[in-house]
Amino acid sequence: MDYRTVLVVCRENVYSSVAASACLNQSLMDHGFFGQIVAISRGIQGCRRTAWPRPDILMDYEPAWWLAEAAAKSVGIELPRHRSFPLTAEDVEHASLILGMDRAALYDLALSVNMQYPGQLAKLRLYAELADRECDIVDCLASGDLDEHYQFFEFIHRLAERYIDRLVDWARHPRILHPPRIPRLVLA
Repeated sequence: MDYRTVLVVCRENVYSSVAASACLNQSLMDHGFFGQIVAISRGIQGCRRTAWPRPDILMDYEPAWWLAEAAAKSVGIELPRHRSFPLTAEDVEHASLILGMDRAALYDLALSVNMQYPGQLAKLRLYAELADRECDIVDCLASGDLDEHYQFFEFIHRLAERYIDRLVDWARHPRILHPPRIPRLVLA
């Protein structure tokens, strides 16, 4: 069966993009789209001979792993035992939609998706744009605050659930969206 890929990108591919792709896949499954559309995650770190994140797996970050796992379970998500993968040309080419967790990883940094693959603008959106929000979703990997992890998962999970039809439409019919001017962060 032919399927479409939604590529979720962050800087390191250790926490936020992994969590968001898990939420999206759960929502796609719950709404009968899994197998037609699949979400995967990648990071821009490790591209163009830059160093990979170390450690490269969330389980090696304490206490972040325990906090993230608890927060994910609170919204019914099982976090995968995932190792960081850098973004590749094949990932970008195969993706029907590319969701960035923040503007820097998607548009602004030298290693951003847009800077590496400028011909793919029609595929690029911020994850928060699912809800017509123009904000970054900041990775809380370094946070030891359980409430921050809960808020992060509640937000990304809520977007995946409420706006699954929009995600499916974007994956099936990419349209150019010019990069918005966005504030640094607003989660709730």
